[in-house]
Amino acid sequence: MTLKLTKCVAALALAGLVAPAFAQESNLEFHGYFRGATGVNMEGGALACFGGSNAGSVYGSNGTSSWRLGKECDYVIEPNFIYTVAKNKDFGVWKVQFMPSIYRAFDIPSWNRDAVNADGTPTTTALIARYGQVFIRGENIPALGNGTVWGGRRFYDRVQLGINDEFLENHDGEGAGLEDIDVGVGKISYAFLT
Repeated sequence: MTLKLTKCVAALALAGLVAPAFAQESNLEFHGYFRGATGVNMEGGALACFGGSNAGSVYGSNGTSSWRLGKECDYVIEPNFIYTVAKNKDFGVWKVQFMPSIYRAFDIPSWNRDAVNADGTPTTTALIARYGQVFIRGENIPALGNGTVWGGRRFYDRVQLGINDEFLENHDGEGAGLEDIDVGVGKISYAFLT
């Protein structure tokens, strides 16, 4: 398991280093997010959050979020690849966006409800790999008032405070939509998500 994880992290790091070089000569953009926890446990054993599993950790004893100040007991890797498929002045710019993600929680229930221990309780150390975003979009389409059309799985209309992992508004999911269609007095957007 450790060897597989090491290889996966190394491959993602290499992709992060190499992608910008390719992006300068191709239609590939690379963005990403990485957060990792390190720690020393003087009593031996696994990594321990600052403050343990009470209100001093990222998730308090009641499971609610506490302030996030670099004391998270998890790691997240989310490389984001955007490939421009086609450009045409009459039909807009068409792109494919792909964002795999790897998440591992320590000391807190996993965000993947399917990750459970043998007794059915939520696992606290599962390594979760998923596709956070996979969608296609057309931008600057003249027939849509230079708006955008999209379809697939995406993070949509997120409003986050930034200091914690909670969103004030979050409409992530699979679906399709139209965005920023200029109607003269303003712009309209419409999305259908499941």
